[in-house]
Amino acid sequence: MKFHHALLFALTIPACTGTGAGSKATQDRFSSLAVETSEEAAKQYTSFPSYWGRGLAELNRYEVKKGRYSEQHEGEAVFVFVTEDFDTVKQVKSDTGRDEGATTVLKLNAYERFYTGIYPYTILSSIFSPTSEALAQNEPYKIMATVQEWCGATWLQLNKNEEGYAGKGMSYFQSQGDRTFQLAKGHYEDSVWNTIRLNPASLPTGKIEMVPPMAFASLMHIEIKAYEVQASLKENQDSPYSDKKLSVYHLSYPALQRTMAFHFETVFPHRIFGYEETKKSFKGQVLKTTGRLTHSIMLDYWNKHNQIDGAYRDALGLQY
Repeated sequence: MKFHHALLFALTIPACTGTGAGSKATQDRFSSLAVETSEEAAKQYTSFPSYWGRGLAELNRYEVKKGRYSEQHEGEAVFVFVTEDFDTVKQVKSDTGRDEGATTVLKLNAYERFYTGIYPYTILSSIFSPTSEALAQNEPYKIMATVQEWCGATWLQLNKNEEGYAGKGMSYFQSQGDRTFQLAKGHYEDSVWNTIRLNPASLPTGKIEMVPPMAFASLMHIEIKAYEVQASLKENQDSPYSDKKLSVYHLSYPALQRTMAFHFETVFPHRIFGYEETKKSFKGQVLKTTGRLTHSIMLDYWNKHNQIDGAYRDALGLQY
């Protein structure tokens, strides 16, 4: 099933049981709930400042089939893109926007959840990228990834410095342990998501060196370093993820026996309609992971934290 582009729509929820003014207010609130889709926003707001400068996040829900333990597992991912103030000195969110070194970043919080047998995996990756159009390549200020499951948890963080990135890691697993390390300047796959949204023309191509995603390194227990990659970018390609022609950015890591492809709009706002990864399992089997965009809405989700706001979960098509 391909992603269907809905315009502004109203989400109507059946009235709650019970009587009295409270129930009536709840019913009225639900019946008037309107959600703006990213498709509608893209038609009206055609520049970066107008699309991202309205105080709304873009919430994207993906249907995921995750390759893990020799099988594909059903799951779901939510990619939250939003601009916010960032303190480049402390490399944290700026609460006031007036801190020394404060600037605007495009932040991606990529949240993924799937089950393997009885127990779930929860993965969160966060990437903070400068939005300056003067930069040919927007190297993130900060990259973070956590993987949690019933065996334990891992956490990795990269902070930009003069040499490249200062890395920290903590893990339940002995092979990873607690450590600090330094990485050189270069290309990082985690940054690709934001680079697509900011300036896809700056995506590196040809034979390059690239550091694979932090979450992938945690899941596969590999050394965090740059690996040789063959990268290509092709525009206006047929894609299984949309009825329209899409650009496809493809990465191949020979040493890791891994490939990754990003399918996205060639034109602004360069929404990502799907992605697919192939890799070798611990037992040498070829595993495939796919993510297919099913819902995409614009919302100030941080203000939607009351029980009644659970209706927005339906607007985003969330299953988990």
